[in-house]
Amino acid sequence: MNLIDIPVKTLDKPTGMANAVMNELSDHLKRLADDGETNIVDLMSLPMTEADINELADMLGVGEVKATISSIGTSSIRETAYRGIWWVTHYGDDEQVLSELIEITQVPDILITHMDEIRHSAQAMATVN
Repeated sequence: MNLIDIPVKTLDKPTGMANAVMNELSDHLKRLADDGETNIVDLMSLPMTEADINELADMLGVGEVKATISSIGTSSIRETAYRGIWWVTHYGDDEQVLSELIEITQVPDILITHMDEIRHSAQAMATVN
């Protein structure tokens, strides 16, 4: 038997990163509450296992607001149980995750309509009547 013939099973265990991220989010949320300072944590830039991501999702819980945006790809935005902490996932056309972010803000930027789009809609609506 060669080494290549030996089956290898990787165990996806939590590494403790979820707790570290929770501590960081707690600091960011306090700054949002005290000073209005927003922040973003890019989960894909962190050395987190799938088990860590699942543990973090469980720790953050589920809030009352959920939104889906269909544009070039799909974006999923959901409030966590902690008001002001949002889980934002952007997918490509192939449903592959392009980015996974935790935004600490009142409302994620992707949900705010830009003024040029509002002006365009106002002009279009004016022609309806």
